[in-house]
Amino acid sequence: MSLPARVATLVVAFLAVVAGVLWVVFDIIGAQPQTENYMPYAQGGQVNVTMMTAAQTTVTNKPDWVTYFIQNPSTKQFDHTTYFAVPANTTVNVTILGYDGCTPLRNPLWGKVAGTTGNVENVQYYNGKTLSASQALTTFNSWANCAVQHTFAIPGLGLNVPIASPTTVAENNNLCGTSPCVAPADAGSPHTVVKFSFKTPGTPGSYRWQCFVPCGLGYVDGNGGPMSTPGYMAGEMEVQA
Repeated sequence: MSLPARVATLVVAFLAVVAGVLWVVFDIIGAQPQTENYMPYAQGGQVNVTMMTAAQTTVTNKPDWVTYFIQNPSTKQFDHTTYFAVPANTTVNVTILGYDGCTPLRNPLWGKVAGTTGNVENVQYYNGKTLSASQALTTFNSWANCAVQHTFAIPGLGLNVPIASPTTVAENNNLCGTSPCVAPADAGSPHTVVKFSFKTPGTPGSYRWQCFVPCGLGYVDGNGGPMSTPGYMAGEMEVQA
């Protein structure tokens, strides 16, 4: 083979490798999600962050994957992202609208609220007609009761929050069918409202957060798919000065 032919072969092989890497990054792993910037909305040492869980992601090319959404603080729309930015040394008041069904936790440790203000979360249940009074909870037993759908955990801060689920079989069989669950037909679906607060560190940094319920159906041990892809069941909190 002539030198030009060998060079051309190497170039083609190199481009094929690059194309393969790009395919893995963008199709399997996915591009880094957008970051919802809550920095300008902090007042008096506090900032409010709103999220949502859904049993599907009908706004993406992975419609059967479970996911989180985060509300854009400017538009108030729920964007398909799990990245957000908040100020350092600030109390973050989180509201999570839980539109997914219950799944038993693999480890009862994840059923214990930790790292929040008072090590407690406040939960309301909406059955499709009425919203219950708020309950202050510290522990969930997902094997004894249909109680938990996902968790919101930041291991670097010792934070773990079980996301309560609708509790009855009928409610779990009548979940929101499109996402984000904001259209009138979906917003009225059974769901929970989980509220908690925690304090960000005093110095800037990036903190990974994730769900510890293996909910990647169809993947080994439930840990593939949405569990291992940014923008679905894992994300990042940027703490900025």
